[in-house]
Order: sequence, then C-alpha cells, then structure tokens
Amino acid sequence: MTAQSLLFAAFRWGFSSRKRMSLSAMILASAGIAAGVTALIVVLGVMGGLQQGYIDSILEVSSFHLRVTLEKDCPPETLQTIRSLPGVSSALPFREAHLLATGPSGSTLTLNVRALPMGSEFYDPSLVAALGFPKESPLPRRNALILGKEAAAYLESIRERRWKSSA
Repeated sequence: MTAQSLLFAAFRWGFSSRKRMSLSAMILASAGIAAGVTALIVVLGVMGGLQQGYIDSILEVSSFHLRVTLEKDCPPETLQTIRSLPGVSSALPFREAHLLATGPSGSTLTLNVRALPMGSEFYDPSLVAALGFPKESPLPRRNALILGKEAAAYLESIRERRWKSSA
C-alpha cells in the first residue's frame, strides 16, 4: 500500500456523509490504529523469535553449551587446547549461513546451513548418532546436502503438489 492510499482510506473513514468528524478526532483515531498495528507487529516478531529459539533448543542442533566465534580460521592448536579441557565432550569448527531457498515451484524456504570440515565424525560422534547415521559414517558427505526432517517434508509436499497439478 502506498502512503496516498493509506491517507485516502483514513480520510474516507474519518469523514462520513451523516456527520463530520473533527480533524483532531480523525488524527487521534488514526494514531490509535497505527499504534495498535505497530504493537501487533512487534509482538508477532518477538514471539516468532522466541518460538524459533525454543525449537532450536529442543532439537539441540544449534544449542551449544559454549560457542566460540573466531574472526579467522581456527588454528589447530586452539582446537586441541579446547578439546583437552576437562568436561569438553567435543569441539568442532563449522561455518554457518542462513539462506532463503527458492524451488522450481517458486515457494521459498529458509534454511540454516552448516559446513563441517572433513573428519568431523571423529571429533563429534554424538552428532553422527543424533543425525541417525551409522557409527564412523563420514561427515560431511561428499557431494551431498543433509536436510532436516521439516525441510525435507516441506520440499516433498511441494513436489507432490506439482505432480498432482501436472497430472
């Protein structure tokens, strides 16, 4: 919506044919509606963020007890030092990116993508088990992308819809 159409709607709503609303009452009513819509947008945004954080902590895919972010590539000595600390079960370097993927149907899907170094299965065997792979299964897999259950189900539903519509 453009500002002109919003002002037209506010003017049309504010002045009816039976009685005239004063300019101050129209401005006050419009400001009240704008404040209500702003509050609704803020609440929905905050609740969406809290919901995503809650889902991530349940799935324990991105819930770390300690996460160290380095500006450059992590030297092997730093990783060895972290791994040798008492109580550390695994330390694994990775790169993370948030993507917006668009499929052939035009539907979009947000993805949280992590790139792991070769040999990650030796440093974090619990990740291999959590993903449901056999022990000593190589991570990352060459020429492969591992999708989560929700993303795979979403892509499958899009594929089925396209198949039904083309039949």
